[in-house]
Amino acid sequence: MTTTTIPTQAIQTGEHLAATLERPQRSSRNAIPAGAGSELDGQQNAPRMLSHAEVLELSKHRFAPVARALVFDWGIVLIALLAATAAASVWAWILAIVVVGTRQHALAVLGHDGMHRRLHRSRRANDWITSLCMLPVGIPPAGYAAFHRRHHRHLNTPLDPEQADALLPKGRLTARSIGLRALADLCGLGFPLLRRLQREIEPANRTERVLASIVPFITAILLGWMLGPLAGIAWIVALSTSFLAIFRVRAISEHVHAAGTWVFSTGPIGRFFLWPHATWCHDEHHRWPSIPFYNLRAARGCFEQRHVRTIGQVIRDIGTAQGWSVSR
Repeated sequence: MTTTTIPTQAIQTGEHLAATLERPQRSSRNAIPAGAGSELDGQQNAPRMLSHAEVLELSKHRFAPVARALVFDWGIVLIALLAATAAASVWAWILAIVVVGTRQHALAVLGHDGMHRRLHRSRRANDWITSLCMLPVGIPPAGYAAFHRRHHRHLNTPLDPEQADALLPKGRLTARSIGLRALADLCGLGFPLLRRLQREIEPANRTERVLASIVPFITAILLGWMLGPLAGIAWIVALSTSFLAIFRVRAISEHVHAAGTWVFSTGPIGRFFLWPHATWCHDEHHRWPSIPFYNLRAARGCFEQRHVRTIGQVIRDIGTAQGWSVSR
């Protein structure tokens, strides 16, 4: 299969990130969009990319979708913990821990947008919101920003920190092996891996290191004070079980064994549990980091003749190491 490399100016990252966020990228109309596969080989007219005007429009800040996402995520956390407290059963608490893990992951996804300065027009407000999303789940914002810039700059190369991390295991993967890894995480066997990831995302300074270590426990104490001690315990347990399981599955679905980034779609259940806030539009994010999460679906809709796979097809192709995306 012949692949085409997207020009580097189509994906501004690294040291050029700040300029990118204020000046959305121009896109070549002759570039082959991610998701193009063998069925498009030989066609003379490649599907068009987003125009500069389209990227500019989709990159505009709107705080209302961010506020709704924050209210939704924290609201689900409170509802799940309240329901488990009222039910007072082991199974209710297990379900609550899974649901809380989905929202911890969703908050981390929002923090990722904040790292790209997409949560608020004001840089100071953006940084505060980012910290409020990431610190409760133990992620140092500035440390993650440096980690993530390397990921964009060195996507799918030996210098890509996400490829180097054990969250993205090497070798043949199948739906069964991925499911077993996630199940092990849910049972608490992935906690050492979480600690390793936290060590790799090096905090920017001592203050950030301390905050990333204590804010998850402060969050647990506040939840325990409001809803009872089991609610606080559930927050910490979710961080070391369901959060990590979801984080692992989502990370595998993005780049493992792909030429660049997998292009797929998923339904409402998948979007709630595994791919919140349009993370299933990850290829669009790598092409245009200036587009916030609430406009990524619109960015995908602007493509023509796209080959969008189901998550089942992606897992199958991960197992056979067949990449379809040409995004770099």
